Amino acid sequence: MKRLLAVVAIVLGIVGCNDSDSDSDVALANPPAQEQPIQPAVRLQIVIIGDGRGRVSTGPGGQSCEQSCEIERPANSTTTLGANAADRSRFAGWGGACQGSRACSISGTGTQTVTARFEPTPPPGSWLAGDGHVHDDHSSDGSFLRQLFDDTGPGTTATDDQIGFGVSQQLDWMVLTDHRTYDQHWDPTWDSDQVLLIAGEEANGSPHCTVFGAIDTAVQGDEPENDPGFRTIQQSIWDVRAQGALWNQAHPDRRSYDRETDTPTAKNYASQIGQSLAEIWNKGENPESEIDYAENRWNRGWRFGVVGASDNHDRLLWSISGPGKPTTWVYAADRTERSLLSAMAAGRTVVSADRDAPFPNIEADAQRDGVFEGIVGSELLTQPNQDIELRISARNARGNRVLVYQSPGRDDGPGNPIDPVLEFEPGEDESTRTITVKAPATGHRWWYVMVRGPSALPSGLEAPTDLPDQLRAVTSPIFVSVTGDYAEPAPEVAIPADRAQPDGAHRLFGANTGFAGFADLAGGDFATHYVAEAHTETATRIVYRRRDAANEFSAVTVLSESAVNARFPRIAVSGLNVWVVWQEDSDTQRPRRPRIRLKHSGDGGLSWETTRTLSNGAGRAMHPAIALMPDGAPVVVWQDNARAEGVGLGAFDIFAFIVGRDAQPINLSGATKQTRAANPLDTRSARYPASLFPAVAVSKNATIAVAWHDNRYDQEPLWTGQVGRGEGTDPDDWEILVATRTAQAENWSAPVNASNDASRAAWHADLAFTDNGELIVAWDAKRNDDSSGRDLYIRSARSDDQGAHFSAVVDVTAESEPGMARRPAFGHRANGALTLSWSDSRSADWRWRIFAADVTDDGFATPVPVTGPGNATFQRLAAGELVFTSDRALQRVQRDNRFGVFSVSLH
Repeated sequence: MKRLLAVVAIVLGIVGCNDSDSDSDVALANPPAQEQPIQPAVRLQIVIIGDGRGRVSTGPGGQSCEQSCEIERPANSTTTLGANAADRSRFAGWGGACQGSRACSISGTGTQTVTARFEPTPPPGSWLAGDGHVHDDHSSDGSFLRQLFDDTGPGTTATDDQIGFGVSQQLDWMVLTDHRTYDQHWDPTWDSDQVLLIAGEEANGSPHCTVFGAIDTAVQGDEPENDPGFRTIQQSIWDVRAQGALWNQAHPDRRSYDRETDTPTAKNYASQIGQSLAEIWNKGENPESEIDYAENRWNRGWRFGVVGASDNHDRLLWSISGPGKPTTWVYAADRTERSLLSAMAAGRTVVSADRDAPFPNIEADAQRDGVFEGIVGSELLTQPNQDIELRISARNARGNRVLVYQSPGRDDGPGNPIDPVLEFEPGEDESTRTITVKAPATGHRWWYVMVRGPSALPSGLEAPTDLPDQLRAVTSPIFVSVTGDYAEPAPEVAIPADRAQPDGAHRLFGANTGFAGFADLAGGDFATHYVAEAHTETATRIVYRRRDAANEFSAVTVLSESAVNARFPRIAVSGLNVWVVWQEDSDTQRPRRPRIRLKHSGDGGLSWETTRTLSNGAGRAMHPAIALMPDGAPVVVWQDNARAEGVGLGAFDIFAFIVGRDAQPINLSGATKQTRAANPLDTRSARYPASLFPAVAVSKNATIAVAWHDNRYDQEPLWTGQVGRGEGTDPDDWEILVATRTAQAENWSAPVNASNDASRAAWHADLAFTDNGELIVAWDAKRNDDSSGRDLYIRSARSDDQGAHFSAVVDVTAESEPGMARRPAFGHRANGALTLSWSDSRSADWRWRIFAADVTDDGFATPVPVTGPGNATFQRLAAGELVFTSDRALQRVQRDNRFGVFSVSLH
């Protein structure tokens, strides 16, 4: 995209002149004998450029321009323009018909052009230490004994062991990234009041990636025949980004880049786009090859930051490769998950050998005005051949070598090393150098800093950390472009172009920048109501708007008020009563204790009552759902791992609460569970079956049905094998359970197994009642004998006795058909037909699209795609309208977070 944010045609208003000899006054006092021709209006074009944000104004009470606007002014008038920078930006000067950096006056009769440049200022924040690649025994090969006995030995490295070591190393944040499983997050020991825990996973079969901030497991399907080998990896990236999470290339020297050949080669797996980060220092791999991979990708237009990885699997190795060895430093606005993810997505990272190792930094002043607006990870736009001031600093680097490399990097092929543009040995604990470099004449360039040990071993130094030329630290680059465009990847194997036809969808949430997703909607008698989750760099909030009978949309309202960690809203409507429920964490997220919050409007969303808290706050209350009784009473369900006695954390269970009727939330799933803590000799002996991701529906006769996925039938729930038994990293036996409560019953039924298939992992249930009172449940499923390389497909079962029994399971999509089908959701078309929708990757251009199939008396109609361009996920359907999360507004394939919530009609 051209870095031309707005071209604004402003025809400015008349500026009065009070001087007695002004042309206008003279004309009034001495009117001409004959009428003079009217001077035509002239136009002033204002072009806002630069990497920052701001507006141009014509003074107090005048016009203001941030994007497009038009104002007319007669010829020969004079108007003064002012420039006002937005937060975290600065005005860098005028161009064209104005020059300098002060207020600018424009007059004359001809059309003129003025440019106003706004540049970013360094963001506020601090450096936070962490590790984004740590394992425990939830990985099948989590510890030494597991690996020694082919994944059948006892576990020795518990989740809280790794967290505790991170705390001892004074880490600020950690991600536990177990192999192809998200189950570690359902372990009650995934908990800390000192280190910020970010949800993650080491996903995919090949190549591996680590995911930061995911809400669910990142699955990888089977590569279709004759595909280039990275289709499902690309789909995994799109799925992860739709979760508001980051995809990091793990140890790329394994499968994505071959350094050992005469000509280093990027393999097909290196062609995926949209990744946010790459490991350039995995403690168990070759960092030199990983840095080569990063340089190779940067040279071909990729723009990502760097991270390190202890990749620790066992507490026995803590002394040499425990969590934080190496340390990934993130320059973040504050110590919350959203701020850290935003900073990592912007590449604001530095990797050092450990928390006390040398710490380098690099900043850039592209305007040569003393303001170093560029920091690690920044992308700057400059004029061709423009001088740029680089400031390089190093802390704790005495006796080491500080080297600054620019594109193309450390060599131009094997045997062709390139000298750094700067090299020095700090003689002090804090050392700074400033150099002048040039932007390229065309295209793009980058610079980064590396710290290495001395080239020769000094006398008396024999410790392993003092080996000659040892890598000690690496920064993310500062990137510069001069063509007016940001760099875009040039993959060896191109991703197919988007082939979808327009679907007529319009955007509901999501500004020109930022992320909005996880939407829900409800149709009422007087309006349609929408909620979503919206991200800023430092906060996650719940937003709402309504569409009235005249098809007019209200402004967006923030329902979560001052909370900065609110997620996953759901909405229900009856008449003028609107109910919204979501989960909301504390500002610090240490420990993670999200609560379930409920908000009510009695006037159709025009005003809102005080927010209520439904959960007790003792555990992690998550993923709420809501439905209304026939009389309008809300039924809210969620998952929670608070112990019944309120002390400590236990297994996740499903809770239900009928607002205004129940005295307290009721546990639907815990009565028949068997739980136990681990014995000291085997971390895997713990048993905490998890009940997760509930959905709720209410029939016309007031029967309530709740469905969720549950692994209580697995031999070792949450684990991939125990002593004497190993499963690799295959998924648990997740089943879909359903509990019901009829209008006449005081209690809930025991859970009934609707999926009933031990050979398939069944996830993400939704359910609905048909017009004749039949209960229908749907979910996505995959075979249990492979954690990756298996496609998900949609299955369903029915009950004609209000959930007491279920029919045989039927396939909505074919298990054998290549492609993934995920997260089904029921809703109604405009004609009233009950319809099942899901996100599906079977398109020829690889994109995720929403498919739908009407419910029939004996099954489902033929599925059809119902969304067009871009990737579409996390859909909800009600009253003939489908809302979904989509990246269709992206203007770049990387470093662009313009995910929005869109709506399309389903007639």
